[in-house]
Amino acid sequence: MQKKFTVGLILFLVSSVSLPALEISELDASIIAQKIWMNECNQTIEGLMTWNQGEGFASLGIGHFIWYPMGKADKFVETFPALVQFLKDHKVQLPHWLNPKATCPWHSREEFEKSKRSGKMGELRNLLTQTITLQALFMAERFSSIEPALVKDLPKSDVDHIQTQIERLGKTPGGTYVLLDYLNFKGDGTNPSERYEDKGWGLRQVLLKMPGNTDNPIEEFISGATKVLSDRVELSPPQRNEARWLPGWLNRLKTYRSKD
Repeated sequence: MQKKFTVGLILFLVSSVSLPALEISELDASIIAQKIWMNECNQTIEGLMTWNQGEGFASLGIGHFIWYPMGKADKFVETFPALVQFLKDHKVQLPHWLNPKATCPWHSREEFEKSKRSGKMGELRNLLTQTITLQALFMAERFSSIEPALVKDLPKSDVDHIQTQIERLGKTPGGTYVLLDYLNFKGDGTNPSERYEDKGWGLRQVLLKMPGNTDNPIEEFISGATKVLSDRVELSPPQRNEARWLPGWLNRLKTYRSKD
């Protein structure tokens, strides 16, 4: 019998409004994990441990969870320590040097690359390859925890709109994958530091772009995400050269159409 994990979807308003609980079986989590792993790094073991050129942080696991070295925090939300806490809570044995409060022990991309054959890297690689499904369940838990923030300080009309779009996607085959993947991919969209010219590119922005008037919420989501990601590239600092990433980002959105 498949284990099932229930993730509550609750929007806290003046009077709280509850959405149906999101029930994810271990099999569903495994399937979602494999898709996200393919999106991020072609399901390669090496891809679970990367440090992209021009970035100041390691990107780890199937979701390329961000891990900053000490004192190097940037505008992007750090997520790897929360994953470590999640694994610890689920009784996963962690390397002795790793805990939820630890900062990335490598301080630059060059140092990270030179350490690929080190003992710490080997232990971290083993941890990440052995917890693929748990990483997807972590994403589901993160979705539940950030949902109140998605509607915080928004007009009631926008709150209702976001709630409706989440409900629509939740009832659509493949919709749970869409929500979890995009949240992991580009964040929730509520962090003021994740903006270019005061325009964000996270889940909140995409949900607000959905018109909500068709019978295909996934296509609406893809269209909205294409718009906010294209705007991000256009508004990004030239030195970041974000245009080089846009084709890959848009290809990732195409995977949302798959229902298998």
